[in-house]
Amino acid sequence: MVHWYRNLKKIDTYLGINTTVAVTNGTMAMQLAMRALDLLEGEVITTPFSWVANCNAIQWERCQPVFVDVDPESFNINPDKIEAAITKKEAQHNNNLKQVEF
Repeated sequence: MVHWYRNLKKIDTYLGINTTVAVTNGTMAMQLAMRALDLLEGEVITTPFSWVANCNAIQWERCQPVFVDVDPESFNINPDKIEAAITKKEAQHNNNLKQVEF
């Protein structure tokens, strides 16, 4: 058995789950997470204060990044500005709104 497969099985056991998926990098992990959440096409609210690969992953999944400014104290996305960034198009499909933290 290949050593990386053995390590995945150890992670499965530790987390108490059946299947762990290994990917080559964080960008691929984001793309896989977006697909698992069925975030295909549409808009994704994100921060411009991030690594470029975050936006690349969003666009590669045929989604459009919508930028919300950061909180100047924490440098995290400003939660007070998220609601204003939800477009009419997305608000009409309210069941498509998902909170995802990468």
